[in-house]
Amino acid sequence: MTDQKKTKEENVKSTENVNIRPIQAEIDVLKGRFTNTVSVGYTKFDFCIDFIAVDSNSDQTPAQVVGRFYMTPAQAKVTRDLLDKQVRDYEEKHGEITTK
Repeated sequence: MTDQKKTKEENVKSTENVNIRPIQAEIDVLKGRFTNTVSVGYTKFDFCIDFIAVDSNSDQTPAQVVGRFYMTPAQAKVTRDLLDKQVRDYEEKHGEITTK
């Protein structure tokens, strides 16, 4: 196992075993929102991730940002590793995800 891969797996494991506080959320947040486009930007100090809904049936409807999140570079990397693990698990169970 390469050092890079080992580090990724350790990062994912570390997020799974962290003792976190109870989480509260408004009902509107728990309903969720559909997004089919993501935009990511960054500075030296943080990452900004916009989740966007685009109506592919209409050229007249503007794309709508449905959520914007800021995080530190370290948390962005942990989030990337966690999402990578979840996608691998999904594909093992349901088959490869195609993007075209």
